[in-house]
Amino acid sequence: MWDTWSKSGGISPGSSVRYDQSVNTAGIDKLLLWGLFICAAFPFRIWLGIGPLRSFSLLDFAVLLSGLYLVVHALRYKPVNIGDRVCLLLLSVPLLAALVSFFWSVDPAGTLRAVFINTESFIAFIVVTHFSRNLSSERLIQLAAGFLVLLLVAPACMYLAIPGFSPQVQAEVNQGDYLSFYTRLSHPFIGRSNNLASVMSFFIFPVVAWAWARKSFLMALVAMITMIALLLTLSRGVMLAVLLTALVAAFMSRKVMSRLVGVSLFLMPLLVIIAIWIVSHVPIAARYIESRMSLDNVNARSGLLLAALENIELHPLLGAGAGAVGSLDGRLVDSAHNAYVEMMVDYGVPLGMLCAASLILVALRLRRMTVTAQKAGDGVESVWLSVLCQLMIFMTEASYEGAVLKVIFFMSAGWGVAMINASRVSLAGAQLNIRSGH
Repeated sequence: MWDTWSKSGGISPGSSVRYDQSVNTAGIDKLLLWGLFICAAFPFRIWLGIGPLRSFSLLDFAVLLSGLYLVVHALRYKPVNIGDRVCLLLLSVPLLAALVSFFWSVDPAGTLRAVFINTESFIAFIVVTHFSRNLSSERLIQLAAGFLVLLLVAPACMYLAIPGFSPQVQAEVNQGDYLSFYTRLSHPFIGRSNNLASVMSFFIFPVVAWAWARKSFLMALVAMITMIALLLTLSRGVMLAVLLTALVAAFMSRKVMSRLVGVSLFLMPLLVIIAIWIVSHVPIAARYIESRMSLDNVNARSGLLLAALENIELHPLLGAGAGAVGSLDGRLVDSAHNAYVEMMVDYGVPLGMLCAASLILVALRLRRMTVTAQKAGDGVESVWLSVLCQLMIFMTEASYEGAVLKVIFFMSAGWGVAMINASRVSLAGAQLNIRSGH
């Protein structure tokens, strides 16, 4: 059921009606929701340091303003929709862990930044679920498809050298990090290819499922463009996670297995042709692809993992504190490239494992929620697969700890909860019509 929080009753499951007739804010909510996702697709960063915070993005301002609007809404009107109480409580665990780690942090400023990011992410989940409460599953999937298209606008502008869309990195022009934005499909504001691939991968499964279930050519086109873009990122960890998630879906359903085989037979030749064209027409990309096939990067990641395990061995119970691992060990200044290991480095093994378990339980919770909604015929069962895919990505990427990426992940999770709830309402309405003879 739809859970709510209000100034009078706190959290109360099932106490709200889907459409609030007392105050008509649907238009404002929809506008703010689209504004959030547009800012997530163009999170331009402003290098303005305030205290321990070195910079702010447009997404930061959008989330915080939406949070303030939600507070005013709760004080003036009625309930704030939290989507699902269990998911909300599970997603609060990382924030609580970051707050507690202040007691043993070796870098209080870094921990304060981590608390800010976790708080913003938590707010992002709530505002997305609330603003989505009156939207149908069709409108939500249109939002997801629109977001995927918008994600590719900034990279296109970057490659066309349009002013204002240069990579936002602190690196010299034509040097390592800067050049990597152009050799693999990257986003000038979200980050290099791995970051862009992580964000896109969440919405691939719902859009593909919807295109297949509703025979939507437009959604199929968006899904194909997204998969081609994912290939162009050359992000091995993300592509492996997407493949493994697709295999999980296939083994769970014979129908999905047949669909996966059909889609693969159609897409694989197309993707191979595109890769060959890139190699033959873009020499610098060809050289970079060759480097991606080597084991140098794998060895570097292995070194980071060993460094993280050494720190866990030295501080097994408490860790360094949220966002403080770089101060404890210079080798991990750019993260351990494994979210679960990094949680144990930050919080110690017990609390780190609790944080990891909370994310896994979110996926299982969504899986349970889709059981009652999957008969709606809109592919909503793919939502939990999207979270599962992200959990796999967190094993090989640093995307969970990214300032923008964590906020987008929580926004995506909020979208997933809203999608499931919308399908539930749609299914309940259809069943009611059948019983009433309409």
